[in-house]
Amino acid sequence: MTTRASSTSPESCHATLPLSAIVTGASSGVGLYATKSLTERGWHVVMACRDLAKAQRAAASQNISDAQSSLLEIDLGSQQSVRHFVAAFVATGRPLNALVCNAATYQPLLKTPARPKAMRSAWRPITWDTFC
Repeated sequence: MTTRASSTSPESCHATLPLSAIVTGASSGVGLYATKSLTERGWHVVMACRDLAKAQRAAASQNISDAQSSLLEIDLGSQQSVRHFVAAFVATGRPLNALVCNAATYQPLLKTPARPKAMRSAWRPITWDTFC
């Protein structure tokens, strides 16, 4: 099992917990196989997905146990959903050791980026302050 090595860090209470990762888009494809690979190496993976039922079926299909993973809902197109996800993750008390940003939609015929109308006029970069 992979664990935190430093016992002198302020988060030393997490010293016995396995390393934790958030994987977005973990219900299929690269995200699912990243989740499987990390859990096989002793990590705890938070599967960040829009469709929790689909994520649960995907985890079961790869024999990823509930002890090795958690499911948290997120819609990356909604700041409210992202804030809710962050609050839910913080409430777990787990450290965040890695973030695998994998979520995407495949639209090969799209000529320009598709953004909601509200985002086109009010776009701003997402920073850590966005979540606080």
